[in-house]
Amino acid sequence: MIDNNFLLQNDVAKELYNNIKDLPIIDYHNHLDPKEIYENVPFNNISDLWLSHDHYKWRLMRFAGISDYEDNPLSNFVNFTNAVESAYMNPIYHWSHMELKTFFKVEEQLTKENAERIYYQANKYLKDYPLRPRDLLKDLNVESLCTTDDLNSDLKYHKLLADESNFNIKVLPTFRPDRLFTVESAKFYEVIEKLNIVTNKNIINLSMLEDALSDRIIYFNINGCKLSDHGITHFIYHSVTTEEANTIFIKRNQHKKVSNIDIEKLNCYLLGFLLKEYALVGWTVQYHIGALRNNNAKMYKKYGNDAGYDSISHHNFVDDLNKFFDNAYKEYSLPRIIIYLLNKSLYEAVATLCSNFSDSKPGKIQLGAAWWFHDHLSGIEKQLSVFAEYLHINYFMGMVTDSRSFISFVRHDYFRRVLANFIGKKVEEGLIPNNLKQLIELVQNISYYNSKLFLNL
Repeated sequence: MIDNNFLLQNDVAKELYNNIKDLPIIDYHNHLDPKEIYENVPFNNISDLWLSHDHYKWRLMRFAGISDYEDNPLSNFVNFTNAVESAYMNPIYHWSHMELKTFFKVEEQLTKENAERIYYQANKYLKDYPLRPRDLLKDLNVESLCTTDDLNSDLKYHKLLADESNFNIKVLPTFRPDRLFTVESAKFYEVIEKLNIVTNKNIINLSMLEDALSDRIIYFNINGCKLSDHGITHFIYHSVTTEEANTIFIKRNQHKKVSNIDIEKLNCYLLGFLLKEYALVGWTVQYHIGALRNNNAKMYKKYGNDAGYDSISHHNFVDDLNKFFDNAYKEYSLPRIIIYLLNKSLYEAVATLCSNFSDSKPGKIQLGAAWWFHDHLSGIEKQLSVFAEYLHINYFMGMVTDSRSFISFVRHDYFRRVLANFIGKKVEEGLIPNNLKQLIELVQNISYYNSKLFLNL
């Protein structure tokens, strides 16, 4: 099934794909560990490589009645095979077969009957042709990748990788201050204490917190950072003065109780402060909005974050986000912003928001790639359709993996196939002129050149 023409339904689609399939990959949002890239330890077992970092696959296994992850790699592989064998149209079905073909030269359908044989065949391949993180990235033509890093990170491994003269792939940090937005929990004090240590400060008021955050942004910027990233479940806008935010922060920093409204106000103020700081250093801002995380308390206690117990929130934040950007735009020109959604019913509303605050830069504020629960065939096509009809598809920054798995880069090939076929179908329907020169330039921009240009890579 995964042949050269997989997902390509007409000659235009095939021609477009052939002009983008070999372009380098810029993955400007993922959760790979730079320590693993630096240490470059070979992968010895397909089960560990395939399953240990991928909660998409764990989630599928659970729904198929496989409730736990075992210590036995063969059992885990067979269990996953039992889950994926008939998971037709789930993107994991397609991705898994693409991964088998790309990394292990296995082109047959994975079934219960051949699972054990393929397990040993793949492991033998790993032994005969050792696969290390850096080799994998080079073989897939990854040019740049941007990891996701806590605001207090020392970026040790990013710096070590940057100093290696024989490693040319850019592994850049992304500033992720989500832990700061835990005002309601004890984690907040841990973040402030760590911030005190790494900035050599004693943060007792809002002004000192702002100074510390500015120091961190400068540090990240010096070390190659091009983007910030925020994971936001619910966005609620409040007009709040510096004095009011300072009072709330001091009160909470002294371990005193504050109201839910005060928490929302402080969070909104800090988001506004950070947005202005990002504009000053020229970063692109990413807002991932609408993930309702860790819904199973029992399993959260057992496994912690990012174990596949998350859902889509249907909170409508668009009015509030318009007000937030409007308030900021009165003072300064906004930085480049990418808004990723989990609630597809808000695609059109967010797309119209994007044009409200875009100015001198093409594609300055845009609807992000189909994310998480939507990075499948119909989800990608839906996002492309809304982007094309409400914005300007030639300025779309394209695909990101948002993944913790090194072999997830085949998803760029999956996306490029869907993109080429989407355009090819529109040509066939008479909605787009059959001008191959222009269309090749379009799909190349989306697949590679836009992110390279817009992120100054």
